[in-house]
Amino acid sequence: MAVFKTQKDKLVTDGPDKLNRIVDGAEIKGDISVVTSIRIDGVVHGNISCAAKLVLGESGKIVGNIISASAEIEGLVEGELQIQERLVLKTTAKIQGNIITQSILIEEGAQFDGVCKMNNALANTSGISVSKAAAQEIEGVVY
Repeated sequence: MAVFKTQKDKLVTDGPDKLNRIVDGAEIKGDISVVTSIRIDGVVHGNISCAAKLVLGESGKIVGNIISASAEIEGLVEGELQIQERLVLKTTAKIQGNIITQSILIEEGAQFDGVCKMNNALANTSGISVSKAAAQEIEGVVY
């Protein structure tokens, strides 16, 4: 089974039919690794690796570390975040841990307790390979 599909020699890792979801009311204990985008509205106790975009909804909570190509946070994170591209902290976001990212947007009202390291040459420490074209396509996806 192929993890990625090619479409005119482009890497396809995302799309409406490839969205993983953990809904409000669900609670997961254990690590999660996905190659496509994921939206979390429930609770995860474990580390998350995402080769695409991670969205944590307002009711979502992650107790563990996050490694992702990009992320949009509305809920609570208790752990370290390593985001290769852009991290967006929405008004309702609460982060308790350190952040390493290339780009960050913090909306008024978001809470952050930790150290943020900005690095334009952020190395891929996750072992997740994300092409620049795939990362740009991910930015345009709305959840």
